[in-house]
This record gives sequence, C-alpha cells and structure tokens, in this order.
Amino acid sequence: MQRLRNLGVYQLPNGKQCIALANSRDGYHLYSQAAWEQYDLADYEVGAEGQLLRDGRPTPWRIEDLSDTGQTAHDNAKPWPVGQAGEDGQAKRL
Repeated sequence: MQRLRNLGVYQLPNGKQCIALANSRDGYHLYSQAAWEQYDLADYEVGAEGQLLRDGRPTPWRIEDLSDTGQTAHDNAKPWPVGQAGEDGQAKRL
C-alpha cells in the first residue's frame, strides 16, 4: 500500500482536501478541514488494501487516487492549511 505523509494535506478526486493522520495500525485517518479544526472524527479511513472507507463502507476511491498538495498541517494547530513545507521539510505558516 502507498504511504502518505503524516499530517500531509491531500486532495480527493472530488476536489475536497483532507489531512492524513497515521494511526496505530499502519493505516491512516483522513480529516476534512472542519473536522480537523473541531477535533472531530475522521471523515475517511484507509483500509488494509488501500481502499478509502467512509463510515466503515468502501468508497469508489483508493489511496492512489489522492493527490498530495505539498502542504503540511501542524498537529492540532490552527489555521488550516498551514502552508508549504520548507527546504528543511518543516511546515511553515502562510
């Protein structure tokens, strides 16, 4: 399965953006901007085979369908998104 950047901002095929957060099972949870800002539940989970799941049900999308925007969110920081990663790999605020 393809790996995502922890706290990386990705675009879904429908144009919406989400933040990838690695979980303890070698998978990822994907949070919308609103869910991230409100410390809410993830909108999607990436299943073991790379399928994006919403409420435990498969969506038509796979992890390979996500486009990396190059932005990185800070863990539980606001505002979102925070900006592009600098040359040192650290996120910088917009």
